[in-house]
Amino acid sequence: MTHHSAAKTVKQLLGDDLVRAEPHPHDGRKLLLHITDLGRARLQRERAQPASRRSMAAASEATRPVRVQLASVRGEHRRLRRPPPTSP
Repeated sequence: MTHHSAAKTVKQLLGDDLVRAEPHPHDGRKLLLHITDLGRARLQRERAQPASRRSMAAASEATRPVRVQLASVRGEHRRLRRPPPTSP
């Protein structure tokens, strides 16, 4: 995800009152984002839907470059969820 895409997403989340922002206490370049009660309720509703329905809804609204990026992120997410290899 590019910085521009992330900034646009955060702006939308803030505008929808799904998250709130506060300055980072030690680094003025950063913001700390916190989910709001409204955001938490929305997340719970979204999670209650079957994963296939959520994926189809997101994909239907996305442009082709975004769908390609989503596929890449899903693959990375699967990789990160795998347990680390055990030491012999």
